[in-house]
Amino acid sequence: MTDAQDPLEFDILAELVGYSRQSETVTVFADERAAYELQQVLKEVESKPEGSKIPAALNKRLEAAKQAVKKSQLTFEVVALTRDETQDIKSEVLRKFPIKRNALGYPEPNDQRDALFANKLWAAQIVSIARADGATQSDITEEVAQGIRGRLPDKSVEAVQAKIDQLSEDAAKGLDFIMTDTDFLS
Repeated sequence: MTDAQDPLEFDILAELVGYSRQSETVTVFADERAAYELQQVLKEVESKPEGSKIPAALNKRLEAAKQAVKKSQLTFEVVALTRDETQDIKSEVLRKFPIKRNALGYPEPNDQRDALFANKLWAAQIVSIARADGATQSDITEEVAQGIRGRLPDKSVEAVQAKIDQLSEDAAKGLDFIMTDTDFLS
């Protein structure tokens, strides 16, 4: 008798470890004041009569305003979490902030719990952040995640969160398609 594994048998846990998680990048801008100033110049440009030439001085201000915003460019590399990783984060947060229920049995809101959960998710899902000059940061802690979420303009926070959400949604849609296709063909 041999200890060799039957070629038609496999170890499911070893198989699952071999799959990689999806990751993508999203580029946002951090300087809200520069973005505001850009918008003011754009309003001025748009106020010019249609078909009229934009004065050179205004065009120069427009380019300078665009460059000021671009200097604050940040590119986030984000990764999807496994079900276990998400559950571990959820469990850790619930240990610190258990769900309390009101007299009707509904969970009471807890902003601290929600913020901690979001910060832990971002710390786990942001692989790295690159500046426009190429410098990167890859040690994203909960404190860093909290600072990012608190200091980036709302539009930028929304864009990062949308990319994170899209990773899971697109994977789920791909799985739904292949499962339906496979069932149909069976």
